[in-house]
Order: sequence, then C-alpha cells, then structure tokens
Amino acid sequence: MRGLTIGRRAQTGIAEAWDAVRRALPAALLCTVLGTAGVLGSRALAHAYGMDNAYAVRDPAAITDALWFVGIQSTVGGLLWFCGAAVCLFGGTLLRRAPDARREAGFLLASGLFSLWLGLDDVFMFHDELLPLAGIPEAVPYALYLVLGALYVPRFWRVILRTKCLLLVGAGVGLGTSLIIDQFFDSHFFEDGTKFYGIVFWAAYLWDAAATLLIEAFAPDRATR
Repeated sequence: MRGLTIGRRAQTGIAEAWDAVRRALPAALLCTVLGTAGVLGSRALAHAYGMDNAYAVRDPAAITDALWFVGIQSTVGGLLWFCGAAVCLFGGTLLRRAPDARREAGFLLASGLFSLWLGLDDVFMFHDELLPLAGIPEAVPYALYLVLGALYVPRFWRVILRTKCLLLVGAGVGLGTSLIIDQFFDSHFFEDGTKFYGIVFWAAYLWDAAATLLIEAFAPDRATR
C-alpha cells in the first residue's frame, strides 16, 4: 500500500512538472527567438558597417577605452524610461482583469507604450540618426510627440486627476523646455539637463500612478486611508 501511494505521488509530481514545462514552453521559445535575433542582428549590423563585432555587442566605454561614467546621464535616463514603461505595462495588464477598470488599464498601457517608445528613441537616437537616414526630418517625430501628448491628456484626464498630476506637469515642462532648446539654441548642458529633469518626473509619475490605480482596484480600503 505504501509503495502504491509513493508511486501515485511520483506520477502526480511528474504530471505537474510536465504541465509546468508545457505552460512555460511558449515563453521559453519566444525568449530563445528574441535572444537569437539580438545576437545575430548585432553581428549583422556590425558586418554591414564593416566593423568588428565588439562594436555592436560590448559596452561603448569598454570599446573606446573611455572612463566608466561616459554618457552616464544618458544611460540613467534610458533606464528611467524603461522602468516607467515596465511598471505601467505590468500594472495595465493586471488592471485588465479588474472589474470596472478598463479606462485605468488603458491609461497605464498607453503610458507604458509611450514611455517605451520614447526610451527607444532616446537610447538608439531614432529622431537624431535613424529617421533622417530614411528621409524623415527630425521635426516630424517631434510633431508626432506633441500630437500624442495633446490626445493623451483629454483622453485620460479623469484618471490623471486621481494621480499626482503635478509630477506629470513637471515632466512636460522639463521635456518641453529641452525640445525648445534643441530647436533654437546650442547648449547640450541645458538641453540634456532639462530633458533629464523631465525623465525623472515622468518615471516618478508613472510609478506613483501605477501604484495608486492598482491599490484603488485591488485594495480599495487602503486607497481611502
């Protein structure tokens, strides 16, 4: 009898383990595909420009023998863009399962996607380098960002008022000032400085907004204290 019980437990354990593997398999395959695309894509990019692979896969400071803090403000800014995006996309995905929270979920998902794109643009210099190579003037993405911002606030203003919207205002002031300096003046210190302020305010706003909306949806008692 004891041996039969052990055998059944072993079968149950094997079945549960296989079920866990089966459920994780699509995600594992996706990660494998993305990792392979990143490795081979970096190699192909370096080859296309006639450069050593190291220029596409290693840290820029290591390749150029520069000091470790070279580009530190830009690097931290990119991390903040992506942190804000990750928090909002995660929070928006959770809120899609909450009752009567579709508008809040849409707000977080839209904010996360916007932050993700701005981070990619900032890190990989889409509007500075890549888009002009395709014949798209630098003013076009700037105009697109202004249009998206003009649509963002009216669409979600009720949700925004439930968050610490002063942080959003600070983000808009910092990023807007940076844009003006970039177009009409020549000062990397003030352009990148005001942009960094804007990114900090933006990341802080997204973090607080995601936390506030998640607490309201899943722990309303805590939200009212």
